[in-house]
Amino acid sequence: MLGISLRYQCTLFAAIIWSVLVATVTVFENRYNLIYGRGTSWAKFRYPLLAANWISAFAYPLPAFLAFPEQTEALKIVMTTLPPLPDYILKHQIDVYMTDLHYFIIPMIIMTGILATEMAVIGKLMHSATHSVAKKCRMSQKTMALQKAILRGLLIQVLNIFYIFEFLIFQKFKVEFLNVFVSFWST
Repeated sequence: MLGISLRYQCTLFAAIIWSVLVATVTVFENRYNLIYGRGTSWAKFRYPLLAANWISAFAYPLPAFLAFPEQTEALKIVMTTLPPLPDYILKHQIDVYMTDLHYFIIPMIIMTGILATEMAVIGKLMHSATHSVAKKCRMSQKTMALQKAILRGLLIQVLNIFYIFEFLIFQKFKVEFLNVFVSFWST
């Protein structure tokens, strides 16, 4: 498309997906910093954390980029692996992003774990700081209710994104595990 090779398009697409997740983490972190984090030790960790997140969002698809298969050979491998495809699929161009999913799945699991941990830490910090402020009565009840609603909404948004990624990742491993489990018990 537009003279850009498929290899670059796939890598950019994967990086954009993770950029959305990093942007969501950045929204959480920025909210925490603006409300509770100023003048605390959080300032030491803030910029290195954000820089590492953005660098890793664009670096995580590099193993898949470097192992991007030559399309004719990869298509042969995929066609022998898959069951026979219907004609309405075969009449379209089929592109193969990866023949060995470990170059894609393992970095995805690592990135998901890192971002989920960051979200949990920032969410816990926000939760603790909100309760601390509530006990000191430095915030009105309406503002406190609004803070809790915003935190709940952001958590739901992030958890949905992570759930979708984890569901896709573990579907492959679940099928492999079930195959091993069934073959173990049938022998």
